[in-house]
Amino acid sequence: GLTAAVQGLGMVIAPALTGWVTDAFGWRWLFMGTAWAFVPIAILMALMLSDEESTKPKQKISVTDFDLPGTALMMIGVMSLLMGLQFSAGGSGLSSSILLGGIGIAAILAFIYVETRAVNPIIILSLFKVRGIALASSQAVVIGLASGAFMLALPFLLINGYGWSMGFVGTMMVFMNIARPVSAPMAGWLSDRFGSSKVIFG
Repeated sequence: GLTAAVQGLGMVIAPALTGWVTDAFGWRWLFMGTAWAFVPIAILMALMLSDEESTKPKQKISVTDFDLPGTALMMIGVMSLLMGLQFSAGGSGLSSSILLGGIGIAAILAFIYVETRAVNPIIILSLFKVRGIALASSQAVVIGLASGAFMLALPFLLINGYGWSMGFVGTMMVFMNIARPVSAPMAGWLSDRFGSSKVIFG
């Protein structure tokens, strides 16, 4: 609940801030601003982690402990699928889209195979055997696809179709997520009390 509340707060602030920055300075400053914002965050994380690590016994970590094959397959799969969809939407050629889509699906299937046998997998697939985790993950995927597609297409409609400014559109989109920071902790508390299934379908 608290994690979703923080995410919701970001979704409330980000659209308006993005619109204002784009209107005032241009879209390139969105990336520059994000890069500069990570500097104090990285310093704060380094200080916090150094204090925490000083109280724990040091443990040697080798590169072989990381799931490098799984990481590579996941990147290839996701990037190939995204590029295939982009080429298809841009009319760059059906053959390229099919080829990239096939590579992406093959990489994702290989990723699942590798993760079931990795010592330190990126995603512990056995967790999805837990009913609550499977249900919550399925819900997150469906809601993410629906809301993501809507929030991606809506600004183009309002800006290109209706001629609204980016700052005004960003401000209007704040109201789409304004309830999340409040409702998320409440949903988490209700799920702990009554179960996630009753909260989702109730």
